[in-house]
Amino acid sequence: MIRFALLLLVCSPGLAAAQSSAWTNPRDPFQIADDLYYVGS
Repeated sequence: MIRFALLLLVCSPGLAAAQSSAWTNPRDPFQIADDLYYVGS
């Protein structure tokens, strides 16, 4: 019973919706080395 309650708490849609999605925003390309740039995944 306790495991089921913990599962419901962890998988609650309200908790998932409350998380910030800022980490999914695209990043501008940036220089890593002389001629090496990060442009995205």
